[in-house]
Amino acid sequence: MFSEPLSEPLTEAISDAEKLVAAAPHIQTEADLLEGLQYLAQGIAACVHSVFHHDRDHPMLLSGTGPFAKMGLDNPDTLYFGSRLQAGHEYVVTGQRGTTTDLSFQLLGGEYTDDNVPASQAAFDDRELDVAADGAFEWRVRPDSPGQLVIREVYNDWSAPLPAPRRPR
Repeated sequence: MFSEPLSEPLTEAISDAEKLVAAAPHIQTEADLLEGLQYLAQGIAACVHSVFHHDRDHPMLLSGTGPFAKMGLDNPDTLYFGSRLQAGHEYVVTGQRGTTTDLSFQLLGGEYTDDNVPASQAAFDDRELDVAADGAFEWRVRPDSPGQLVIREVYNDWSAPLPAPRRPR
């Protein structure tokens, strides 16, 4: 049915990335190599997860980085959540403010690509939210362009805080 496997471009790109990791000047031990390959594998898993598990008409928050998947220069004490959004649609983010150190929101205009880092259209933390006595909050946003909602939740004491459940709709 197919002359070549549909996954061939992906597997070739992964193979090329593995070679780049192995050839990096700071890879000096087998442990270094294994850590680099683990980082690569986690990044691949996060990207595949985000590609197949989003719906701009009915968004949900996905976690691309956290305790088990690292990407870029993320903060090890932060959980990151994101959702893709469409221009001209109104989205309502609701949640319950937990006891974590910080809860922040950012709206990025556009997508990350090889040539583009999307501009920030809005960024604020929980001090700018109207938080009810029970911790409930709501934020409404209408993006001007297709983009991404990023929510960062910073933990100071991992044994104590309650997460802040949230959901865009």
